[in-house]
Amino acid sequence: MWGGIVFSCLVVGASTLLAVAGLLLVRRFVDHAYLKSHHEVAGYLLSVIGTLYAVLLAFVVVDAQSNVQQARQNAEAEANSVVDIFHYAGWFPDKTRQAVRALCLEYVTAVVDEEWEAMEAFRHSPKAATRLHHLWQTVRQYEPGTEGQKAAYAAMLAEIGELGDARRDRLLANRNGVSPLLWSVIVAGGVLTIVFTYFFGLDNLASQVLMTALVAITLSLNIFLVAAYTYPFAGDFKISPDAFLFDQFIFKELMKADMAAPG
Repeated sequence: MWGGIVFSCLVVGASTLLAVAGLLLVRRFVDHAYLKSHHEVAGYLLSVIGTLYAVLLAFVVVDAQSNVQQARQNAEAEANSVVDIFHYAGWFPDKTRQAVRALCLEYVTAVVDEEWEAMEAFRHSPKAATRLHHLWQTVRQYEPGTEGQKAAYAAMLAEIGELGDARRDRLLANRNGVSPLLWSVIVAGGVLTIVFTYFFGLDNLASQVLMTALVAITLSLNIFLVAAYTYPFAGDFKISPDAFLFDQFIFKELMKADMAAPG
């Protein structure tokens, strides 16, 4: 987390320094009176450009935040499906129940210990995929006898399907970031907006430097926000595996209680 904050400060600081350096360079080589002659037209055009760019940037930021929220909800739904499968196994005979619950615990452990870190490099955990496959096999080989077992079996099959779908959605969500074309538009729009402020020539240079720096800081912060939310399971601001950690804790406690139960 702190590494991401330090990096963001460096990016914002470097962007601001470049923006101010460009302004000072223009003010040094371009006549002040010539710049002032552009104020009337430049003011209207900057308003148009700024508004269009603000709309684009706001849309991208909101979309990125929505994707992160959707990815978080999907990960929680995946964890909920594992919990439901674990509990539905309570209707099955001891051997099948223990096998299903053990696979549930192994699956969430693989997700927490291996897959969450693997998603940083846009990979997945073969162990988690294998445990999910074994879960399918274990349930498919079981033949329910009582009405309660049949109902639990049907519900478990549905949950395993939802679990597999949620896992695929989670892995895909970490690959579908902002396209290179959109990134080029965002960066180019920010640079052009800053450059447009150079067409103004205030009598007080310090005030203009301050205003240009504030514009650069605002734009770079928003662009960094897009970058931070591009990949929901990678980076310093990634989604944490809290739901799976909670599953892991519940499964261990319930399995201990199950083993300690008489008979």
